[in-house]
Amino acid sequence: DRVVDIFDAGPLMLANINNIRSIQATRHANGALMRQQDLAFAKSKMIITNGHWHDFRVICSAAVAEGSELMLNAESLNALALESQQTLAYMPE
Repeated sequence: DRVVDIFDAGPLMLANINNIRSIQATRHANGALMRQQDLAFAKSKMIITNGHWHDFRVICSAAVAEGSELMLNAESLNALALESQQTLAYMPE
């Protein structure tokens, strides 16, 4: 947009947020602890965030989407500072 950020000295980009593919692909679910039988299905990795502005965290982890839940291992839930059944956002592969 021919504008330079005065703090970073880098160019600024403008975009309609609804036209960004990663925003369009984002899904919301309740985080759930992955069951042992779900491990075999957790082959693809997803970008997952806790969605908290004050303590934002994002990870790339294997997960399984199942209905309104996203099944994660305990380490992933811990890294996101979430407990089971709290809402998170993710981008499927």
